Amino acid sequence: MYSKPMNKYIFSKIWYFFFVIAFLSSCNSIVLGGNIDSLKLADNEAVRIDSIRISGNDITEEFIILRELTFQIGDTVSGKTLKYNRERVYSLRLFNHVEFIIHNELDFNILEI
Repeated sequence: MYSKPMNKYIFSKIWYFFFVIAFLSSCNSIVLGGNIDSLKLADNEAVRIDSIRISGNDITEEFIILRELTFQIGDTVSGKTLKYNRERVYSLRLFNHVEFIIHNELDFNILEI
C-alpha cells in the first residue's frame, strides 16, 4: 500500500479538487446574481414598462433601487437594456440575488424587481 506521506498527498489533492469545484460552481451566482436568467426576454425584443413593483426587499429604500434604472415607467425597453439595469441594481452590493421578471396582467406590463 501507500505510505502515510503519500496518503496525505493524495488526500490533499482530492480535497483541493473538490474545493475548486465548489468554488467554481458558486462563482456563477456571484457574477450573475443568480443561477438562472430570470429575464425571459431576448436582447433584441422590446417591451413597454407600465408599472414597476419591488418585492422581496425589506431593508433598502425603494428609491435607491429605482435611481439605478436608466428608464422610467412608460418607456419601451429592450431585453439588453433590462439586463444592463439588472446588473446595475446588483452592483450596489446590497443584494445576494436580483431578478427582473415581466408580468403581463390584462395587457399591462409590470416589471417585478
